[in-house]
Amino acid sequence: MRVYIRLLLFTGIRASEGVALEWGDIDFAQSKVTISKQVTTEGKIGTTKTETSNRMLKVEARTMEVLKQWRLYQSRAYLKLGKPRPTYLFTSFGGQTPRTGDEVGKAFRVIADKLGLKDVSLHTLRHTHTSHLINAGVPYKQVQERLGHETIKITLDIYSHLSKKSEAQLIDLLTTYDSIR
Repeated sequence: MRVYIRLLLFTGIRASEGVALEWGDIDFAQSKVTISKQVTTEGKIGTTKTETSNRMLKVEARTMEVLKQWRLYQSRAYLKLGKPRPTYLFTSFGGQTPRTGDEVGKAFRVIADKLGLKDVSLHTLRHTHTSHLINAGVPYKQVQERLGHETIKITLDIYSHLSKKSEAQLIDLLTTYDSIR
């Protein structure tokens, strides 16, 4: 669950996209993850939410290292069971099919409850990722593309309130600049 949570938090992908990932979607040489499918509410592999949800994301080095470690751990665990390594990154132990959204949602809820986090869901990780991007000054168009939103309007409607913090930082910066002139 730790690897799955990290992947969602550091990429902003949807939970349903994360459970659908196969090892072939991970490009370790280029540090990229290809998003091209999701697990549906019925537990089947299906197309992504929209055409623009199909995307290739650059991923930072530490998360790629965590994925490499996970692949090695998973390979060894399946070898001990006498089973071939699964195609999917996140399976039920010993299984060959991806975990469902319900399974990972319930597992996450147990972790969140133990930590006293009552209003946190897997989707919160996507919002947290996005908040960090916007507060770091990443242009909304790039944020839209990274999240796989169909239009920039969707991104702005959901996240434009975050620019208020950026506006306050801009005023502080201008005030500082003016004082050193």
